[in-house]
Amino acid sequence: MKNILHLISNVFQIYVFYKFGKIFFNKLKVKKFNLFFSYVGFFVINNICFYVFHNPIINVLTNIVPYFMIFLLYEGRLLLKITAPIIIYGTAMFCDGIFYKLSHIIPINKIMFSSGVATVLFFYFISLLVTKIIGTKKGEFGKDDFVYLITLTFIPLGSIVIGNIALKSYDLKGIMACVILFAINIIVFYLYDTMLKSQIAIRENVFLGQQQKYYQSQLETIKQNQDKINFLKHDIKKHNQQIRKYATMEKISVLLEYLSDVENLVEETETFIMTGNDDFDSLVNYKLALANALGAKVTVTTNLSENIFIKSIDLNIIIGNLLDNAIEALENAMDKLIYLRIECGSQIFSLACKNTYSKLPKEGQKTTKSDIVNHGFGLKSMKLAIRKYGGLIEISNDEKYFSTKILLYNME
Repeated sequence: MKNILHLISNVFQIYVFYKFGKIFFNKLKVKKFNLFFSYVGFFVINNICFYVFHNPIINVLTNIVPYFMIFLLYEGRLLLKITAPIIIYGTAMFCDGIFYKLSHIIPINKIMFSSGVATVLFFYFISLLVTKIIGTKKGEFGKDDFVYLITLTFIPLGSIVIGNIALKSYDLKGIMACVILFAINIIVFYLYDTMLKSQIAIRENVFLGQQQKYYQSQLETIKQNQDKINFLKHDIKKHNQQIRKYATMEKISVLLEYLSDVENLVEETETFIMTGNDDFDSLVNYKLALANALGAKVTVTTNLSENIFIKSIDLNIIIGNLLDNAIEALENAMDKLIYLRIECGSQIFSLACKNTYSKLPKEGQKTTKSDIVNHGFGLKSMKLAIRKYGGLIEISNDEKYFSTKILLYNME
């Protein structure tokens, strides 16, 4: 019975290893069932070596080496894959050391300690706490999420107290109590995490819906502004004739008033491209005018037909977000430069943007802005729009430039 209780404790410890590992890595190279069988193999190898050899060095190696092999199934840096198992196993040993010290200070049930139940529950608490801290920094949790904090503290630590009271012997009742305690911890936090993910998804969808309405409204405003420019260009000869007339008649005050009226017809907007596609020209000219107003040197090359196969709203989301991010990066850059290359045929649309920048978002963040909970979804809305056209997006940077390349396909 003692060995059975120890095995059950080890099963839960493997689950905690899995949860802890997700703090470091998220993106798998293989299917999930391969990961599952890898953890099963981890459990089998670890316990066979533990019961056969009874050697501390072998026990350490059979914890760290298989864990490292599992991390090879994830995408990420090799150095992190080497150090992460050592950090996680070191944390588990730290938890074991705490309860060893506590057992000499306060009365702790020897069965709880020797079976590893108390240690693995405290290890679970540490993993949840670290996940909470990192999640808060990334904006996945609210800073005032008191419910989660209470649950985080009460469930695993309360389970240790209950186990210390209830686990009296290595019998069937003790094993059942242990299984129930582990199950409560897993189920409660699984349900809470599921609810939390649902809330985040709802919040993001609401934000993306609001953003889409904003871009649709912005597109209409830009088109109205472009129409004013087109009207002014169309009527420029008439305006010149009228100006000459007032000048010849030396009606200076009337001339100045007339010139003021002409200027008010449209805001000063430099035309960077004229492809003949009103939606596209309006959007790009408007955004690049904002960059130009910051003192940026703007370079644009285009090769596209008037009939672009991308819907106006998707075009606005993709190019609008791309140029918004570029303009934000330019604001504090010493040398303000932006290069835009756009090509479109009947089947393929390609877009490349390169701009100077002053800083990048920290690893794991979606934005450089301070409110990381509500900001930084622009890239996500871009990816959703790009996905409609079976497209690809590639983002890179060097010491000076931040570059984005986008490729879209005509799916019709």
